[in-house]
Amino acid sequence: MVYDFQNRKNTPELTLHAVHTYIWSLAPEAAKYVCWDVFTESEHEKLLDWINSLDPDQYLDALRACLLVFSVSDGRVVPREFQLAAGLAALWQKHAVVNAIGESAGRS
Repeated sequence: MVYDFQNRKNTPELTLHAVHTYIWSLAPEAAKYVCWDVFTESEHEKLLDWINSLDPDQYLDALRACLLVFSVSDGRVVPREFQLAAGLAALWQKHAVVNAIGESAGRS
């Protein structure tokens, strides 16, 4: 099951290919609108601010990646900035080092 952005719900009969085709057909402003519409948590604001700081080509790739992750997770997961940065580095054939130690690491 994947999240259907057009109908704003999970749809069992929708294929990943159909979602991918839809997401890649979106113009940058439409992709931005969809992200801002579905990423409603306050923690998403920092991610969206980071995406806004990217150059135009990277910006659209980042929006598309976020929408794909959100869709294939049935509308439950929005990637964190470090996850998105690492994934996009691979897409752009760049090297990346990821430090994924969270704030709670090392606490008793």
